[in-house]
Amino acid sequence: MLAGSSRKSSTCPEKTYYASFAAVFTVYLIISSFVMALHNDTGKQGEELAMKLLQSKGYTILARNWRHGRTEVDILARIGHTLVFVEVKTRKTEFFGMPESFVTAAKQEQLAKAAEAYCETCGEDLDVRYDIVSVILNPCEQKLEHFEDAFFPDDTGLFE
Repeated sequence: MLAGSSRKSSTCPEKTYYASFAAVFTVYLIISSFVMALHNDTGKQGEELAMKLLQSKGYTILARNWRHGRTEVDILARIGHTLVFVEVKTRKTEFFGMPESFVTAAKQEQLAKAAEAYCETCGEDLDVRYDIVSVILNPCEQKLEHFEDAFFPDDTGLFE
């Protein structure tokens, strides 16, 4: 550059902005994947505790995380002549509400459709029931509550 020239540096502010954005976004992705991993671990711990609770009550666990299409049944169990489709809801706190209150009507309908598909393939004529196991799991507290007959498919409007 010649002496006395008023030419500015060739640094482009847009490039600096995009580079900063990319760095921040990369950090966000790393943190969110870590948080999601912790969330998944909490859910798996809750399912493990729920399974042990059901076994202690005499249930036979037939499957965990059984899938029908995009629907996942957390625990599929049997007690006597009844197939039990169990939804496990695990939270670290009750601050946002009790875990069982997060089983939506849409989830209930999905579980009912999955149960219907499972019953078609199992070849036995068994009663079907839908339970929820609510889990509060944090360093200060571990609370499990089992809700038998938590909902009925007819209440979802599925079989009307």
